[in-house]
Amino acid sequence: MQTILLFLIGLIAVCSAKLQFASDDPDALARIYSNYTQLYRPAKLKVPSSENLEYYRFYFTENEFKNIDSKSLLLLNTNVIERIVTYHPYPSVERVGTRYLYQPSPQFDSTIEIELVDSENKLFRKVEQPNQYFYLKSFDNLIYLNDTPIQPCYEISYLTNRTETTKVPLLSYIDRSISYTPRYFLNLPSLNNDEQAEFFAYADIVNNEAYPIVFKSVELIVKESTTDQDSFDYLRDNLSKYIENSTEDDIDTVDSTYVYRLTLPVPIAIPPKSITSVQFTEANISAIPYLTSITIFSPMNITGNLVKTYNLTSMNSYIPSGEMFYHEQARFVDQLTLPELAQNETYILSTDADLDVNYDRQVRLVPSNRTNDESLTYDVDFTFKNTKQFDVPVAFSESFYVFKNYQIENISPKLTIVNYSIEGKFVVPKRDEITVSYRVTIQND
Repeated sequence: MQTILLFLIGLIAVCSAKLQFASDDPDALARIYSNYTQLYRPAKLKVPSSENLEYYRFYFTENEFKNIDSKSLLLLNTNVIERIVTYHPYPSVERVGTRYLYQPSPQFDSTIEIELVDSENKLFRKVEQPNQYFYLKSFDNLIYLNDTPIQPCYEISYLTNRTETTKVPLLSYIDRSISYTPRYFLNLPSLNNDEQAEFFAYADIVNNEAYPIVFKSVELIVKESTTDQDSFDYLRDNLSKYIENSTEDDIDTVDSTYVYRLTLPVPIAIPPKSITSVQFTEANISAIPYLTSITIFSPMNITGNLVKTYNLTSMNSYIPSGEMFYHEQARFVDQLTLPELAQNETYILSTDADLDVNYDRQVRLVPSNRTNDESLTYDVDFTFKNTKQFDVPVAFSESFYVFKNYQIENISPKLTIVNYSIEGKFVVPKRDEITVSYRVTIQND
């Protein structure tokens, strides 16, 4: 009987109280993943209850509720006895943007047109003078310009045992209409100076629905192959006033997850059907520039230009995979998908050809006195010419992985044999050239 009575009290209240929907809640907390969001809403509507029972309720519009995984609804910091989901087809609500006729003083018959700005605090503004704001004590004696706003909704009500905890009950659920993707901008240094690479990381938070959302706090969650346990301190700190028993042991049970907490001086508002971009990490990227010459052996003469290359290393943090737009000295070059980088991990980025540094590869067949053609011997010379006004570092590699049997000799001191390749790192002086060479004998199959 007591349970039924409390439910009836809540049912009556929905018709008399101002309803706060998920999109109106300024205190919502969000953990945003790549394809869904876990939301937390503090309990604010508590119906008077008995000494040992408490009754809480939350409201969602039809559009909000259709994006929620109803199985994920969980009220934290309480001992739940019963949960009831109720559909209300015709509750009256006070919605932001609703316009009314308002009589400023009973001494005058004239009225002015006003618009609701903040339903919770009853903040209005004059329609003809939109920069003039004022508060009212209630919605009484206001005349709707149009029909009374009707907002069908779902009510989620919880009957719980009273507990001694000081934590505020917190409704947790999964919303699949909100997600995010990482996006990066990288400005690369030139070869001839010691400039640091400029790296900017943004999270594009996507709101796919037709209603706005507001978050008081946002954490971006990355489930990847790298875990930094210290990062989970953010979860405990941010929800400490709501969630009990958030201990180090609890955190250690979560594998392969990284957390970024956004610094929000004010709650973040994301308009409907829109993308809001916020900076989510200040990663320090080291970009070491050099030129590369990478070829596969062939008996043909080849000329070409060396390729601008950078060793990108994350110096201070993990970086999740995302789309990266990169520039060289503020000139847009290209975009690519940057793979995830652990701290101190290096990614090799090759951009475009350097027209000031070229190579000339000459191949000569070495005459042989042998009458059979079981093998062929070649002398190979690589000449690198630098027309720049400064020295350039070069990384050289020629591969033989397509051949089963071969023998290399007469290698230049700057070169070494590494597995199935000849490799070398050297500097080509300004306005000068250098030549490296080797001899290879290839057995015919």
